[in-house]
Amino acid sequence: NTIQVIEAVSSYNDRLKLGGAFFVQWENRKINKAAYEMLSSELGNKLLSEKIRKSKLAEESSYEREPISVLDASSTIAKDYIEFTNRMIELVG
Repeated sequence: NTIQVIEAVSSYNDRLKLGGAFFVQWENRKINKAAYEMLSSELGNKLLSEKIRKSKLAEESSYEREPISVLDASSTIAKDYIEFTNRMIELVG
């Protein structure tokens, strides 16, 4: 399970701690929701509610070697990453 993988990796570096986890390539489908619920029960508050939705723009961004925000700052995936970044700043800052 997920916790066993985290513990195994942590055994190599005792300073390594799980700060959080989140989903990318998210699709609002039954299987994704089930995976979210499963991980939520394992990780508790370490599973962040922010999700990066699936988008062809992510592939285009890699191919073009341009940030998503440059290709289309108003896209849903750009907004997802902005929301996620703001959440990280809130948690860390």
